[in-house]
Amino acid sequence: MHIQAGVLAIQPADFPRVVEVWETSVCATHHFVSEADIEIFRPMVRDALPLMPQSACIHDDTAQVAGFVAAVAGKVEMLFLHPAARGQGGGSSLLNYAIATWNAPELDVNEQNEQAVGFYRRMGFVVVGRLALDGTGKPYPLLHLRLVDVARKIDVSVFYSHSAATKTTELSLFRNRGFHQKAVDVGTSLQESPTVQFIYGDRTVFLAGWEFFQAHERNFGLNGESSFGF
Repeated sequence: MHIQAGVLAIQPADFPRVVEVWETSVCATHHFVSEADIEIFRPMVRDALPLMPQSACIHDDTAQVAGFVAAVAGKVEMLFLHPAARGQGGGSSLLNYAIATWNAPELDVNEQNEQAVGFYRRMGFVVVGRLALDGTGKPYPLLHLRLVDVARKIDVSVFYSHSAATKTTELSLFRNRGFHQKAVDVGTSLQESPTVQFIYGDRTVFLAGWEFFQAHERNFGLNGESSFGF
């Protein structure tokens, strides 16, 4: 299968093919999803397509849909590519189109879909949250991703991980010019809070890095060495 250049709006006549591409892609990449769940999800995808305010696709050399993307309110809700169309830049084209045309710099991806997680990371997305269940309550953990250029506009990102027993929050401090003191203030308040419990990856490394971070206003970021649970 060879894909054609250009991203086109999805037409109602394309819906059956779009659902076919979705299912073929899921079967090829979502090995953790049971056949029974695919049977449940299929009509949900079919019924959601007409309600998507923003959707687009790429075609193969027979003018059939080879991949598609859909977004709602600045968030990519679906991006699927036919397995035979992979390796030709179709996924990148669809994602870039959603970002540029619909201003959609956020998305969720199944944590177990390692290929997709790797793809989004290469495209400049970072993980900013996690849910233990998907939107239907199924035990398919979701990672919430945000385009790094957007993420770096904020000083502190709070990452949530939900389970029946605990909620863990990871703090990542991003140092952008002009925001250093605010990041220091937020980090200090968290460390001094009686309701925050520190869980260290390496306490010595974290404290040394935190001391350096406070003292140096430069292009320096502190992340990955601690999480905060409450």
